[in-house]
Amino acid sequence: MREQVSTENSVSTFKAMSFYDNLKAELKRRLDSFQNESAAFLSFEKYSGLNRKTLRRFLESNRTVYPQTVVRFYKWIFKTNCEKQVTLDLDQERG
Repeated sequence: MREQVSTENSVSTFKAMSFYDNLKAELKRRLDSFQNESAAFLSFEKYSGLNRKTLRRFLESNRTVYPQTVVRFYKWIFKTNCEKQVTLDLDQERG
């Protein structure tokens, strides 16, 4: 029984890491799509409402972030200020 619980925890940890790895890759692609770093960070701050330090820390470490921060990251990726639009876009991607 303990082995099964351990395996389930490992699988959920792997899925979470895979999710964060994918999110980091998407954020890096979005960051690299700008001609310069300054424009990228201005856009990030405009859409996400977060400080550029938040993005840098997430990209440079193995930290997990709060669910609300994930939504704000996707607001920037999807170029929207509407959280409902983020959930609709994510549903369509997974869909």
